[in-house]
Amino acid sequence: MTQKEHEEEKKRLYELIAQSYTSNRSKWEVELFNEFMRKHEIPRLVDDLIEGGVIVPPCKVGDTVYAIAPDCEYQYIADCDASCTFCEHRRSRIETWTVKSLYQVIIVWQSWGTRCFSTYEAAEQALRGHEKE
Repeated sequence: MTQKEHEEEKKRLYELIAQSYTSNRSKWEVELFNEFMRKHEIPRLVDDLIEGGVIVPPCKVGDTVYAIAPDCEYQYIADCDASCTFCEHRRSRIETWTVKSLYQVIIVWQSWGTRCFSTYEAAEQALRGHEKE
């Protein structure tokens, strides 16, 4: 891992921790968090977690991801005999999503590299690969 990739991973982990702490908190708690935690505790926690081998999700809340989304010719599933995979009736498209919650970070993470990508070009390349199958 390059130094730049390491720094990006640390920044992403920092933002995930900050987002998880400040969601559904009172204004006072968020101010306290911003005053103390952001300056002192989170940077130390991030360093400890990364040194300990934590796996950092590939995106955070607010990131844009590109997802391969199915688009079947059949309006109703009962009209189609094929299982819902990349069949001749199914056309896929690339959708642009903005990750809006920590829950979505986890959902995107589960499909990272197969259905969700950080760039449109990577999604397009994967889509071409699926269409060839």
